[in-house]
Amino acid sequence: MNKTYAQQMRVDQVPCYGDYLQIHCLGPVSSATLDSIDRTAQQLDWIEVLVYDQGNNLIRGETGSM
Repeated sequence: MNKTYAQQMRVDQVPCYGDYLQIHCLGPVSSATLDSIDRTAQQLDWIEVLVYDQGNNLIRGETGSM
């Protein structure tokens, strides 16, 4: 995934939360792309997908259970 979207985003596991996925957008990313990634992540048993914009602001997902 990092190879496919290398110019748009960086994708990592959240440290200390092995079932949380974090996406850091490096530029504009369409909602359709994020929806697709979210669906795929759920199929792969990720509990939560956190999406951060270029300013490192959480724009999608919930951190309440952390």
